[in-house]
Amino acid sequence: MRHPGAFRPEELRGSPWFTGVELQQVVTVVPYATARYLTLLTTFSPHRMLPEPQRVRLHAALADLVDAHGGVVEQKLTTDLWPARRTG
Repeated sequence: MRHPGAFRPEELRGSPWFTGVELQQVVTVVPYATARYLTLLTTFSPHRMLPEPQRVRLHAALADLVDAHGGVVEQKLTTDLWPARRTG
């Protein structure tokens, strides 16, 4: 189910006001060192809602895992761009 305010590319493509509508994707890889990654996790509700002893154990286990695999988590972010030319 789509969010009611979600962008709908079919509306742009079907509009008489625009032509040449196309999707362009920009892919960015963001590296997170272990400490920075754990800080990021503390901003997510599922992590914040865990009882503190459980959250501490989880984050310690994740830190061990990340450190055992090079100390960096790479997060791939894909941004959709919809350039179009205005008609008239």
